Amino acid sequence: VGPDFEGVYFENGNEVSLNKMKETNTLLKVSKFTHSYPHDWRTKKPIIFRTTPQWFASIEGLKKDMMQAISDVKWYPAWGEVRLGNMVKDRKDWCISRQRAWGVPIPVFYAEDGEPILDQKVMLHVAELFKEHGSQIWFRAEAKDLLPEGYTNEHSPNGIFVKEKDIMDVWFDSGSSHHGVLKARGFDYPADVYLEGSDQYRGWFNSSLSTGVAMTGKSPYKICISHGFVLDGNGNKMSKSLGNTVDPQEVCKKYGADILRLWVASTEYTADVRIGEQILAQNAEAYRKIRNTFRFLLGNLSDYNNDTDRVPYEKLGEVDQYMECSLNQFLENAYKAYDNYEFSEVYRLTLNYLTNTLSAFYLDFTKDVLYIESKDD
Repeated sequence: VGPDFEGVYFENGNEVSLNKMKETNTLLKVSKFTHSYPHDWRTKKPIIFRTTPQWFASIEGLKKDMMQAISDVKWYPAWGEVRLGNMVKDRKDWCISRQRAWGVPIPVFYAEDGEPILDQKVMLHVAELFKEHGSQIWFRAEAKDLLPEGYTNEHSPNGIFVKEKDIMDVWFDSGSSHHGVLKARGFDYPADVYLEGSDQYRGWFNSSLSTGVAMTGKSPYKICISHGFVLDGNGNKMSKSLGNTVDPQEVCKKYGADILRLWVASTEYTADVRIGEQILAQNAEAYRKIRNTFRFLLGNLSDYNNDTDRVPYEKLGEVDQYMECSLNQFLENAYKAYDNYEFSEVYRLTLNYLTNTLSAFYLDFTKDVLYIESKDD
């Protein structure tokens, strides 16, 4: 900062700069124009950029292995492969430092001449201290107490060291969780499934892939599933300030938890989904049909003994044989949908089978058999 600008509030910086240029006769022209400017989503105030030193991790040397790992993963939805692939392909260095009051510290010390100490033995020593005392010891203890006993460095002839104040990017924390959760505990690596929102192609999916490939040469997940976000009934983002949020507890009080579960199962979750009064009412009606069908079935099977009452397939009537085949086909399709994580397809198949194939067709005309014929007819 120049001597004329020290202590000047940033909003007054333009005026001070213009006045200085007028004094030195270096100002050619002044004009104002309206332009798009980034704002903080929470406070709605403009963001001020400033240049500060940061720590970076190079991605360049990992790109080839990361692109191969992406092709080895099974993606739901399939476009996830292209989305993450494009991000990795165009990615440069990863800024892994943050200036926050909380988080996992970066285990770097600075010598008296400002030289950063990137010594693996020192970092492993700090890791052991973290394991024993937690990461808070970095903030509680002095630098000399965090270094190995008797540690010396040519850049600190007086033995004075300073701790790094920056913390690690939280995505580095969560992105390396596969080692703490799987490797450190003796579980199989990679994990079967990673599941998160569609915003995590830039976040957790990306950082996990970076750290996983760097440490093992392959992705930390075999399958990656992403889902959209819940919007209100009109397709708008939910916000407390807009008053359009849907409280799950209130839904459970009014409709019951099963209606909420059924709504979740019915959604095409890979895209953004809507929830509102009308949508919940539709799910409540679908639930009523499913529940009534089961009540009818269970009511007529209350004294049924499968060991003694079951009729062999060969002796069933033609329609009954058709229904058994229909049931097997339904189960096959439902299991296939489950295998592909297509839960809305399971819902659709189930609702159609129970309300149409069973209730509207088979159970409707078998009422005469159930109510009139003898038990062993």
